[in-house]
Amino acid sequence: MVVKSVTQVASPSGVVLSPVLENGIHLSLSTISPECAEWAAQRYHVVGKGSTYLSGTVLGRPTLAEAARLTILFSGPQEPKARVIPLLRLLSGGALSES
Repeated sequence: MVVKSVTQVASPSGVVLSPVLENGIHLSLSTISPECAEWAAQRYHVVGKGSTYLSGTVLGRPTLAEAARLTILFSGPQEPKARVIPLLRLLSGGALSES
């Protein structure tokens, strides 16, 4: 198995982390280190077309996912968080924790 971090996958020019849409949101729900999430947020800000990177973690087993009862922890700027809350509520049944 090959394991690469977000920083190894993204090119120095930011091609991989470059947003497709203006004012879009990149919602990462993978498990990465706080340092990696900060790096991605900064990179997104640099190449971003007004887009925002939000970082989150999903807690729950497959049976909870099937029942839309996951717990989601996420953080980032307030306005983009407000835009993704409806989606996250669908996945979690409302079990959200934001910072």
